[in-house]
Amino acid sequence: MNRVKKMIEIIALAIFATCVIWFLPLFYTRCTSMKVTGAIDKSCYRQLNCPDGYYNQLGTLFFNPLGSVGLNLLYWEDIASFDAGTMAVAGLTYHVLLLLLFGSSISMGIFIPLLYIGACYGRACAILVLKNADILVEDQHKNAFVTTYTMVSSVALLAGVARVLISLTVIMMCSVGITYMVTPFMVATLFAKVVGKAVFGRPGIYDVILEMRVRSFNLLQFFSLPIE
Repeated sequence: MNRVKKMIEIIALAIFATCVIWFLPLFYTRCTSMKVTGAIDKSCYRQLNCPDGYYNQLGTLFFNPLGSVGLNLLYWEDIASFDAGTMAVAGLTYHVLLLLLFGSSISMGIFIPLLYIGACYGRACAILVLKNADILVEDQHKNAFVTTYTMVSSVALLAGVARVLISLTVIMMCSVGITYMVTPFMVATLFAKVVGKAVFGRPGIYDVILEMRVRSFNLLQFFSLPIE
């Protein structure tokens, strides 16, 4: 019976996630001209309900792998490629899906999705700051401003959940290839760890999983003891 329940759970979650990822870009359509993008290879941009020469912002973010393409689009693309609303919808959607799928019978990681969700939130925040705040940023530096917000927010969200410092900083610095970002990454991970522990009063997600596994193992050992 447990296998039947797990199969039903997997099918229901897979159908729900597929429907959300497929139909949401059709309802929330934001078309942008291909001329805005600075990418040489435009094969990752999805037209999806947009006229020729345009791409669907949300469809482009949903119909590409999160790690190999999605993070690169969020980190390096021009500020006009995706608007703040699209970033917020994409981040919130993957956030909800992650909460539903992580820990279920479907095997889903948490490292890349959290980096992606944090990048969406950070990029949306950067775009809103540039549009609504009186910050003097020259046009040639706006993309660097957005990239910094995106990367730091991406690291901060993952650090707040995993509560790791040095290893995450080194991984991100080596991944993006920008050595001078080591200080913002370290500050973001430090504050994320402190705030996360102060708010929730619990260790990181990996520590919690290890504690649960140890308790389950000890419980199994207890019940498997021979009765004298």
